[in-house]
Amino acid sequence: MVLLSLATVAWSDTTTGVTSKASQGPNDSVPWSQLGADGTILASSASATSVGGVAVNVGLAGPNSTASAVCAASPTCSWSGTGFASGDQLIWTSDASAGGNGPLKLMFGTSVSGAGALIQADEPGQFTAEIQAFNGVTLLGSFTVKSNTNGDAVYIGILDQTGSNITSVTFSLTACGSADANCVLSDFAVDTVFLNVSSGSFGLSLTLAGTGAGTVSSSPAGISCPGTCSANFNSGTVVTLTETAAAGSTFAGWSGACSGTGTCSVTMSAAKAVTATFNSSSSPAVTLTPTSLNFGAVATGVTSAIKTVTLKNSGKATLTITSIAITGTNSGDFPETNTCTSSLAAGAACIIKVQFKPSATGARSASVSITDNAAGSPQQVPLSGTGTTAKLIPTPLGFGTLAVGLTSPVKKVTLTNIGTTAMTISSIAVTGAEAADFPETATTCGSSLAAAASCTVSLTFKPSTTGARSASLTVTDNAAGSPQQVPLSGTGTTAELTPTSLSFGKVTVGTTSSVMTATLKNVGTTAITITSITLAGLDPGDYAQTNGCASSLAASASCTISVTFKPTTTGARSAILKVTDSAAGSPQTVPLSGTGS
Repeated sequence: MVLLSLATVAWSDTTTGVTSKASQGPNDSVPWSQLGADGTILASSASATSVGGVAVNVGLAGPNSTASAVCAASPTCSWSGTGFASGDQLIWTSDASAGGNGPLKLMFGTSVSGAGALIQADEPGQFTAEIQAFNGVTLLGSFTVKSNTNGDAVYIGILDQTGSNITSVTFSLTACGSADANCVLSDFAVDTVFLNVSSGSFGLSLTLAGTGAGTVSSSPAGISCPGTCSANFNSGTVVTLTETAAAGSTFAGWSGACSGTGTCSVTMSAAKAVTATFNSSSSPAVTLTPTSLNFGAVATGVTSAIKTVTLKNSGKATLTITSIAITGTNSGDFPETNTCTSSLAAGAACIIKVQFKPSATGARSASVSITDNAAGSPQQVPLSGTGTTAKLIPTPLGFGTLAVGLTSPVKKVTLTNIGTTAMTISSIAVTGAEAADFPETATTCGSSLAAAASCTVSLTFKPSTTGARSASLTVTDNAAGSPQQVPLSGTGTTAELTPTSLSFGKVTVGTTSSVMTATLKNVGTTAITITSITLAGLDPGDYAQTNGCASSLAASASCTISVTFKPTTTGARSAILKVTDSAAGSPQTVPLSGTGS
């Protein structure tokens, strides 16, 4: 038996709670199978789409929740329990430390009049579930349902009786079982979410701009501009706009609800407006790639890596550039340099380099503004980033090329609290599809990091297959911009070159050292073609190599490279042994070092 506790609270609308799908009467649903198979690890936010085309943003308190399947008994799949149907797909608000990432917040691209789903606590025993409905930041109403003593899944939903005013809902627990004295309110699962969506229509308007001419038509039919430049389409309809430039004109791009020069597809979740720009073929035109830059979270006072924007004159006449400047609210946080001159020939391009150095915590924004003689001047590229007190260095972290199955030397990432109060650390984990290739071996970080203190995370790279491999070190904390991430990268190869470095120590100038060797082994299943074995770097003339490697190395075969050091002067001398071949990650390298004395 389900014990109901109706606690509907209405602010600006009349809402009512429901305890079954039948009483809700939905006409749309959001299946979670679109987020991945059973056990798929989710980030702290994800995008989904209802069957009827409503865009849904999924928000959680942190990463490492899972998309889970239901089965009759564990451990066949991630979730077992009474009340869900076997084979259903769920969102399970777990996290890597056996805690939880609830509440679960769903934000809708189209306002709805109702939402509901089956919900169950992870902890056995009786629990109380709550659903809250919002219009923007205004709470429209809340509703709670108490399960039976076994903790079977219950249906909880909410309806707005005045119309489609719900822009978001939040699912959560206010009480849960204590079978092992470990009630975690933020750890629960939610089944398919059912929606009540208005079947109304929205207007799409098109504007033609620029120095040239052209036409735009829609599919489904409705817009044929010039002529008919606006039309109404049913809610959820995906409208595709197709442009055709007139003779003597070129298509410069979309703006408004679409951007770029590719296909323009608009989902009608509200009234939308699109501008199509056509320029005369005899005029200059500006194409910017990418159209925006996001730097993520960067510690205050620290300068990020460079990101670039390509400015191309896609027109047929010379582009005269008057100025390139950073404008906007936090323009001083985004230093910029460029390779652009005062004029850019037709078809030519130049590079704008931007960095992010936040002067304060929180969201920071500005724009690259280009003033010129092309249509649409000044053209802008929005810039964004978040200043944080959680400083991570180095970022990014690369491990280079390593043979499949080998483990690299340890590399460390340092986390420093550059704020004035202690930082609470919720979790530190390697995330991403290839996270298993970057084992975290140790950490000195605890659950709290004092102001001005630092801790380290040790990582290695052990490629499971050939080719480029990537993941992220993800730190979840209470600093701005959480979770902060360090991109991790490396390349797996079948050409195993060991050891990973050769050090000759001190050798008298003009004297040849003892021989040191490196072994090249083909750990793949097909032969490797060897193109060259050479010395490079700062002081290659101080080193010599001979080798027994032929032009081809069979699977499982090895060959030896002998290296000597003969310093030409005193002090540190370095070079690189470089093997160029057909294996992934070529060339493979071994750093060489020694000191002339």
